[in-house]
Amino acid sequence: MPNSKIHSRMFGALSAASEAILRTTAESELLQRVCDAAFATGQFLFVAAFRLEEGGILRLAASAGVDLESARPLKLAQDYAGRGEGISSLAARTGQFVVSNDYASDPRFMRPGDLPQTGVIRSAAAVPLHKRGQCVGVLLFPVGYPEGFAQDSIELLSRMTANLAFVLDNFEHDAERRAAENKDHQLTHMFEALSETNEAIMRAQTREELCERVCNAAILGGSFEGSLIGLLDPDRSKLRGVASAGPHRELALKLVIPIDFSSPINHSLNEIALKTRQPIISNDLPNDPRTEITQHLVRSSGAMAVAIYPLSVRGEIIGMLMCHSSSKGAFTAELIPLLQRMADNLSFALENFERVDEKKQAEERISYLATHDGLTGLPNRVMFNQLLQSSIATSRRHDRKFALLYLDLDRFKIINDTLGHADGDTLLVEMSRRFKETVRESDVVARLGGDEFVVLPGLQDKIDGAILECLHGERDAAKCGHEDN
Repeated sequence: MPNSKIHSRMFGALSAASEAILRTTAESELLQRVCDAAFATGQFLFVAAFRLEEGGILRLAASAGVDLESARPLKLAQDYAGRGEGISSLAARTGQFVVSNDYASDPRFMRPGDLPQTGVIRSAAAVPLHKRGQCVGVLLFPVGYPEGFAQDSIELLSRMTANLAFVLDNFEHDAERRAAENKDHQLTHMFEALSETNEAIMRAQTREELCERVCNAAILGGSFEGSLIGLLDPDRSKLRGVASAGPHRELALKLVIPIDFSSPINHSLNEIALKTRQPIISNDLPNDPRTEITQHLVRSSGAMAVAIYPLSVRGEIIGMLMCHSSSKGAFTAELIPLLQRMADNLSFALENFERVDEKKQAEERISYLATHDGLTGLPNRVMFNQLLQSSIATSRRHDRKFALLYLDLDRFKIINDTLGHADGDTLLVEMSRRFKETVRESDVVARLGGDEFVVLPGLQDKIDGAILECLHGERDAAKCGHEDN
């Protein structure tokens, strides 16, 4: 074939390939379009593109002109003495443009296994594809006549591959830019989630509200499909879901996970996290060997990645914060410490709630002890005087009468002196119980001190609602006070 016609077709191949490069936005699509465009010029028997994989394997990525789908992967040889190699392998190994204008007789290619038997291949060119200076694949151009690649044709192919390398670099830059943008976007959301968590700490009135808001914030903060906060039962044998967000919220709230702190066997990642007191991150959950026992549950959940952070109050593990995603690798190095900070903030808030509860209980206990007898749990002289004054005022206002019953125990001092104060106290407690069982619900039994008791009958007719509410509230507190004694 005249060189002018060859050059014209090669230039046509370059133009068609350049147009394909301009119109393509994905690497796999680019390789196929270049193959199609180059083959359409009529210059080549076929065109093939191979990717270079780990281990020195050339694997078919795209082709035009012949069905190469069944072509075996090509292994780059490590020792070529006495046996040669294929033209594509040589181009990939050296990273250099390789041309053979008499392929069948070329001594470099003693086993040309990389070319399918499609017609008579007389010339071939293998062009390495570079990305950031590294060979990542090979384009193969065979023709059916000798001397198929003159210098000008080689220069045109070199220009084509240079354009390809530029585009491949841009693809990678674009992918990195998009990944960076996604990362920045995700980190922005995560910081918003931390802000929401801090606001929840300041505004939440109950533990339940706090946990719900933190779960919702975790969903806001990352590409996560679900979040769950679980707390240990008082006996620390089970972990129960108390708050959740995501499509499986109702199911998550029914979750009960057995936790055996005394056993060396771990049945779940949650159990590992609580026992080791360390966060557990699994970015490939279905293949995580730590989930072997519960693998059937993992696969049915659809979760591909999970992060579990233990929650602690005053150094004691009380539960965990868990986030899960349907995407592998969702928990990046940037997100992991931010989620840890969220878990730390949640632990701090739960500890504050516990302090508030303890303070409230202490105040209630102080108030209770100020108005009730510490031994019997009955209203003491202070409370009785308040009730008596209220009854007197009510009687005067409505011109009514009321009764007051005074009781003391005869020979009580003899019991203390002979049997001891402990038995005397037992007697006082028992008598208090009998007095309360004898009178009506609306009557008040008070202990003035020692063995002296009084009964103020029918309080609901004589004492205003505020006093009654206080009295009934103190009766409830008396149960706790009696248990403490």
